[in-house]
Amino acid sequence: MISIKELLLEGYGALCCCVLPALFFLLRRTERGGRGRALLFLLFLGYLAAVFSITGAGTLYDLLYRDFFLSFNQINPVPFHSPFLSEGYLLNILLFVPFGLFAVLLWPGRRHAVLTVCWGFLFSLAIECSQLFNNRFTDIDDLSANTLGALVGVLLALGLRLLFGRGRHTQARPALAPVLFFAAASLGRFLLFDELRAAGLLYGF
Repeated sequence: MISIKELLLEGYGALCCCVLPALFFLLRRTERGGRGRALLFLLFLGYLAAVFSITGAGTLYDLLYRDFFLSFNQINPVPFHSPFLSEGYLLNILLFVPFGLFAVLLWPGRRHAVLTVCWGFLFSLAIECSQLFNNRFTDIDDLSANTLGALVGVLLALGLRLLFGRGRHTQARPALAPVLFFAAASLGRFLLFDELRAAGLLYGF
């Protein structure tokens, strides 16, 4: 069972991920679309925070507190080093299905649907690269599985829009908005999340 201290630490990480996107979109009238859209944004931010936590994305403080040493033993550049239908590969696909689903629902339109797969790839790439900062393993299989998961999420979202009759006449959204959203969430986590110091305050070391 998760403890109160663990919940506080996870909440701190989620807050770091959410604060910059929340400030940015509160200031942008073009991103206001009622309570339903605001709730969807909050859910998406919560999801992104969970992805950062699950994947152990590195932060600025990992670079400051650890001696950075790049070893090729930390990197797998060979595709499908793990079996394609292995449990780990399938879990990495499932991890990014909500990414494609949320992105298409928040930013409708054919252009955004196509670009969402690219955003999923870049978001996963940023996480994989950041894992080098805290001596975790960077794997091209994780990158390909995450990208495939984003694609599956896009297809599910498009199917839902067609099913509920919202496949046409959707309001155009700024093309730059999703990029700024993902960048703000990633930068918030990278610049503000000092896990070691927060854990030291909570656990007294």
